[in-house]
Amino acid sequence: MSHFEPDADFIGRVTRRLEGWLVDDDAEATAELLPLQEGTEQDAPLVAVGVHCGRYLSLLMESAARTHSRVVGIDTFQFKDLDSVTAGLTALVPDLMPELSLHAGSSREFTPESLLGMLGRPARFISVDGSHDSADVLHDLRLADAALAPGGPR
Repeated sequence: MSHFEPDADFIGRVTRRLEGWLVDDDAEATAELLPLQEGTEQDAPLVAVGVHCGRYLSLLMESAARTHSRVVGIDTFQFKDLDSVTAGLTALVPDLMPELSLHAGSSREFTPESLLGMLGRPARFISVDGSHDSADVLHDLRLADAALAPGGPR
């Protein structure tokens, strides 16, 4: 186990206060998984394909803060506009915002090369929960597979 421990209160203080469809068991599993990676890929970026209101993204932001990593979120922001999502996250975790980069648009606009170019290096963690259309999901999974560092979860 990494020397970093997840903030046991973070899910209650932040994650649950954001809109979204993340159940506590999944949030807790992610909060336990991310610190296990933090010792191996210290400053590698984290990516969320599908942001909605930032509920799951907040967990990635917490991990990134511990390792001084970038977090990239990609979403169409068709259900909640980018400014509202940014304001909601800023209100809850202003100190975690500097490493966050949100991109409005479809993940299909990205190729593995363009995503890796934006990240600067392979990601240690990529969450895929954007479009639920089968062609989009397949694209996102292929994109994640190509952009994920060798030690990243598959």
